[in-house]
Amino acid sequence: MAPLFLVFIIYTPAIAQWNNPTIIDATGNVGWYVSMAIVSGNPAICYYDVSNGDLKYARATDSAGSFWGAPITIDATGDVGQFNSMIIVNGNPAISYHDNGNGDLKYIRATDATGSSWGTPLTLESGTNLGLNTSLKIIGGVPAISYRDATNGDLKYIRANNVDGSSWGLPLIVDNGSNTGWYSSLEIVSGNPAIAYWNNLNDNLIYVRANDATGSSWGTPITVDSPGNVGAWSFLIIVNGNPAIGYYDATNDHLKFIRATNANGSNWGTSIELTETVDIGGNNISMVIVDGNPAICYHDWIADDLKYIRANDVDGSNWGSPITVDNSANNHGIYSSMTIVAGNPAIAYLDDTDNDVKYIRSENMTGLSVELISFAGVKLDKGIELLWQTASEVNNEGFDVERSADGENWESIDFIYGQITTAESYNYTYFDEQPLSGKNYYRLKIIDLDGSFEYSKIIEINFQKGDSDIVIVPNPVRNGEVIISLPQINVEDIEVHLFDVSGKLVSKILVSQFDGKVLLDLDNLRDGTYFVRVKNGQKYFAEKLLIKAK
Repeated sequence: MAPLFLVFIIYTPAIAQWNNPTIIDATGNVGWYVSMAIVSGNPAICYYDVSNGDLKYARATDSAGSFWGAPITIDATGDVGQFNSMIIVNGNPAISYHDNGNGDLKYIRATDATGSSWGTPLTLESGTNLGLNTSLKIIGGVPAISYRDATNGDLKYIRANNVDGSSWGLPLIVDNGSNTGWYSSLEIVSGNPAIAYWNNLNDNLIYVRANDATGSSWGTPITVDSPGNVGAWSFLIIVNGNPAIGYYDATNDHLKFIRATNANGSNWGTSIELTETVDIGGNNISMVIVDGNPAICYHDWIADDLKYIRANDVDGSNWGSPITVDNSANNHGIYSSMTIVAGNPAIAYLDDTDNDVKYIRSENMTGLSVELISFAGVKLDKGIELLWQTASEVNNEGFDVERSADGENWESIDFIYGQITTAESYNYTYFDEQPLSGKNYYRLKIIDLDGSFEYSKIIEINFQKGDSDIVIVPNPVRNGEVIISLPQINVEDIEVHLFDVSGKLVSKILVSQFDGKVLLDLDNLRDGTYFVRVKNGQKYFAEKLLIKAK
């Protein structure tokens, strides 16, 4: 039964596992085109000041971003600072951006590692309307930029001649598709630069990769998703070895994700819709790898909230539901930039209601309500025991225990209530008394109080009635030795392996002349839950749960 106090909890959709937002700059209409990077150990951002038409920069005074220094104006020569992109170039922060007053592509680099002073801006290409949607990366050891030439409707690429970016080569036209190159996102893919972007002429998501490591020549652009109006706000990163893109489907009002099926991006899988029509993903998608899995922050156009969604696996083939990071007023996250700060995801973004630029960081490494340390299972005499451990929980209603015979079609077999909110580690167990004969697949559906959810990894356990079982005496054990007996096993050479609940091997005993019993010394092991597994050759043929208690 649910604890009685649940009915008295007052819950707001704002997710408590994210810290309260910090206002970085409230001096006017600021925070447009925000870009964040880790600068000399601390988070830092660059952004556009609409009121003054300036490019600004601010850096936190601590590694978590709890406190921030005063903003610095680094370019005030007219209307400058839109479409900015910031990275570290030869040890110092550097920024590519658009000079709207002159229609130029510009680049500026700090003269020190923290960004407290900056050099003179460089004009890399001068024209009517150049340098839109810039994306700055280190390519072949030197800075390079992809950007849109709005006058000619081209996607362009330019690369520096040296490591500081004080001298640059000539621009290259990568795609002259008449109205292409929108929302360009530059990344290194299998050793060569590659760009994801939106072609506004045919409303398709496009991907192109260079033929060499410097980007001196480029391949033929590939249409990754069509038809319909798809590809706006594209963001390209590497996901489990292959390129992947998060983007907006304007036709269906969906946030989408797609991953290539090979390392160079010449072939792509099927796109995945990450949001429903009532939950729109829009402006300035930002995507990073969060605790091994891809994650995206975005703006929900209907609720006007900053939202966050993370995949349940390393490939991004299955995703959790979106959570609201900031909903304290309207128009949060229209411009946003996400990165990993001191181990946890963090987002800098525009609060368009208060005209502020803000920063928010998750309290844990996943950005989700439950930080799951481990999930494992073991076959026992009369069923399967599942065990999982959380490091912390925020607004966690509980866990739907799901089982499948094939790893694709799932059924809920029970619900285990969570701890609501706790900063302490907690252990859970569930005993499946009627497992399927043969392979059993299990996963946890972790459900928040607002109904949002995420899935754990999938584990597989084979159950056959009458399998040989291990007998452990005593169990639980406090100190000293336990006797491992396998009365039905008749083999000569075996290995006895001891694993903790995270799956780490903590002890291994080789037995060349097995007589039915093995002594296992537990004096040096910490108290906790372990799995004893017996191996013969390449196959584990018996396992048992072992508890070491105080």
